[in-house]
Amino acid sequence: MLDVLVLGPVEARYQGTVVPFARRHQRLILGVLALECNREVSCDRLIGLLWEQPAPRQARAAVQSRMSEIRSTLAQYHEDEPVPIVSRGNSYVLQLDPERVDAHRFRTLTAAGRLPGDDEQARHNLRTALALWRGPALGTRPGDAPLSALCQQLEAARLTAWEDLFDLELLLGRHHEVVDEIVELAARHRTRDRLMEHMMLALHRVGRSSEALQGYDRWRRWLDAELGALPRPDLQRLHVSILNNDPGLLAVPAGAAEEASDVPFSAAVPRTLPPALIDFSGRSEQLATLTAALSAQDHRPTRVVAVSGPPGVGKTALALQAAHALRDEFPDGQLYANLRGTDPEEAVPPFDALGRFLRGFNVEGQALPGTLDERAELFRDILATRKVLVVLDDAASDDQLLPLLPGSIECAVLVTGRARLGTTLGARTVALDLLAPDQALDLLSCIVGAERVAAEPRASARLARLCGYLPLAIRVVGARLAAKPHWTIEKMAALCADEQSRLDQLAYQHLDVRSSIALSYEGLPEEARRLMRLLGDVDLPDATVWISTALLGRDVDTAWLALENLFDANLIDVSGRDTAGYPRYRMHDLVRLFAKERAAAEHPPADLAAARSRAYRFCLTLAEREYLRLFGDGGHRVRGDTPRWTPVGVRAGSGARWSPGQDLVGELLAKPMRWFDHERPTVIAMIQKAARDELAGVCWELTSAVAPMFQMRRDFWDLESILWVAQRATEAAGDARGRTAVLCRIALNHVDRSQPDAALRLLTEAAGTFATLADTHAYATTLSLLATVERFLDRNDDALVHYTESMQLLRTSGDEVAVAWVLRGMGQAHLDAKDLPQAREHLEEALRRFRAAGSQQGEATALFWLARLVFAEGRPEEALTGFEQALQIARHLTDRPGEAQCLRGIGLVHRALGDTVQARAALTRALDLVRQPRATLLESHIRRTLDDVE
Repeated sequence: MLDVLVLGPVEARYQGTVVPFARRHQRLILGVLALECNREVSCDRLIGLLWEQPAPRQARAAVQSRMSEIRSTLAQYHEDEPVPIVSRGNSYVLQLDPERVDAHRFRTLTAAGRLPGDDEQARHNLRTALALWRGPALGTRPGDAPLSALCQQLEAARLTAWEDLFDLELLLGRHHEVVDEIVELAARHRTRDRLMEHMMLALHRVGRSSEALQGYDRWRRWLDAELGALPRPDLQRLHVSILNNDPGLLAVPAGAAEEASDVPFSAAVPRTLPPALIDFSGRSEQLATLTAALSAQDHRPTRVVAVSGPPGVGKTALALQAAHALRDEFPDGQLYANLRGTDPEEAVPPFDALGRFLRGFNVEGQALPGTLDERAELFRDILATRKVLVVLDDAASDDQLLPLLPGSIECAVLVTGRARLGTTLGARTVALDLLAPDQALDLLSCIVGAERVAAEPRASARLARLCGYLPLAIRVVGARLAAKPHWTIEKMAALCADEQSRLDQLAYQHLDVRSSIALSYEGLPEEARRLMRLLGDVDLPDATVWISTALLGRDVDTAWLALENLFDANLIDVSGRDTAGYPRYRMHDLVRLFAKERAAAEHPPADLAAARSRAYRFCLTLAEREYLRLFGDGGHRVRGDTPRWTPVGVRAGSGARWSPGQDLVGELLAKPMRWFDHERPTVIAMIQKAARDELAGVCWELTSAVAPMFQMRRDFWDLESILWVAQRATEAAGDARGRTAVLCRIALNHVDRSQPDAALRLLTEAAGTFATLADTHAYATTLSLLATVERFLDRNDDALVHYTESMQLLRTSGDEVAVAWVLRGMGQAHLDAKDLPQAREHLEEALRRFRAAGSQQGEATALFWLARLVFAEGRPEEALTGFEQALQIARHLTDRPGEAQCLRGIGLVHRALGDTVQARAALTRALDLVRQPRATLLESHIRRTLDDVE
């Protein structure tokens, strides 16, 4: 049976078990329905209660969403009966016996307490009614104006119940037992005349008449200043009676009134630690660190240890395990407070936490100070000569912690929080990470039994991996398996395998991974929440500043701040640095799934698609910039019409393909190939995702830009993968030009793979398609590639024909790089034909044009072939200089095949000079640079040369 508690923070309990509701609005909606149980509550009324007017535009949708979540949660506890919340038009009804709601029980008991008859029974009824209260009705706070108005009648009834109770207590002569309660309530509720009357009478009867008179005087002056009123005549008469020490005021049995006691204060020994987990496992190293840092053997001036980590990583479990292990070290008490810092709406103020701590030391009633500073001072004073361990769980910030710290070095403080805490307090910090795979299996074994895990080792390892080695997730699946002994671990793993429903599977009773992450998410600034959603949606290997800049469509500083907010909340972690020096971040798999869910729930699909498109296009901008620096503007690359993207505040020049004016871009690309080396997995993922988003233009242009870089790194496996993706994307889109550009890249890969016939077939097809499309430039560059393959096939005459035709078409195009590549090819063809003068003319012209166009890779290749020409002319020493010049450029570009080619040339020179040792060393190094499981054309050439040397 469901019980709903609204006299304090809203709680739902099903047969004694707390039903978890992670969101405050879920709890407030349920509380309002409970107050109005069996009566309709309209959606408009709920909106008016939950938000100050005007309400947000999405308020109705939010109420409907929260209502759906409430029903879904309650459904887990009502398997054999309907969920008690029903919709009626635009309204909702909670169908529930009123006595299952504490507010209705309160009204019943207070009504019984006012019936004439047995005073003791009436007193018992009123005490029972008031004991139902756990705080302000519905857990309202300052600022909850609409809700406070709703609860005002209940709060007034509560005060009336207290007044009725005090009437009875004083009638029964129990003034000693209630005097401090009355004084505290009267101080908080000065407009309640009855409480003032009770206070004066109770204080007088326990021998504290001077306090009664002083209290009356302060209250009288307050009434005059604030309300312009005087005390009621009966209170004025009571004041006079106390002044005259009227015996009639002592209307209690003889001997009941005692003189005020001067018994000295005696502190209790509070032991408020929650129980440690029975099945705690792993973390032995961190546990040893905590106990050593907190124990008496550690003589650090401030014994404060702060444990931080992401949601669900087991911070509280570790802290309680350490605290219980150290109980004997702190014989004067162990204090615990859950500060609820993850949820700003629920965070416990230091004032309230100190109140609880001081009450634990028997500081009650009027002795409890009324200001934060006074409470902190008293707390430090009490602990000054005691050995006490203070555990502050789920703290929000160092500011929240500071008033709660004792001043004695004999005490110790253990803090947990998702934020990285304690740095301003001199605390020793312990960062808690995910479990190691073997630790995860140990934890699972502790929960479900070692026999079950041993019986299904592969399924157990898979389940731990699907849980991301997160302790909370493993504890959830373990609890579910323990409750279902007939389930196999393989079944549980299969349920968790689907990413779309995995978070649904990782919830059981009060354990819920989604809710745990949601608490951190809700506490983020809006820009950080938006970035988290977009990162979850795009789902890339790493989160970087440049990717975040594009996703948000904002400037670099905004993106970095949002990332750091996510880092501070332990929702992402640092995994390295990018080439601009910014941190690289990584999001845990379960956090990513949560972010993806929130993205789908909170963004229209078009917004998500636009953010992904910006990221793809910024990646294309960077890849294109890297290409241009390596190979120059033009050449064999076919360009499409995909709009580029640059960060906010950067103006790309008219007709520019990228903007060099943004510092971030320049910093990322400061060194050749470093950006590509760092971002290779991200580039691959973006190509695949662009294809999935049916952005064929981005897909093939990005593939075309980075394909030569994959070849420079001899990464043929990934190169073939992205080429296949781009080919399929262009075919699906019917993009003939894009598909043909990809075919050219596939053909060049065939050349590298010593498959010239396949390359020739593809390039012939490509040339025909470009001719049909009337794309003269692409047709001309394809002819030059076709000629290069013909050279490899010893068809030199055909090659020269195609080179010549290509040259005629390109000379008027303004593409200096493309002309230079053709000239270099013609020079190679003439060199093959032993026409050395013609070869020199073309190669020198190619070198000049490469240098003029800024194509460093092209310059290196021209220098290499000029050195080969000089070597063929019988001048090995001069050739060596040329090879070394080319080698220097190749190494600057980190061009591995270029470096290997130059080393091969150097090896040839050393062999010709008779230095076989140097020749072998150069060739061996060259072979190491390009060695592949399946030999490439360059590797075959180097091996043959090395064989000749040996």
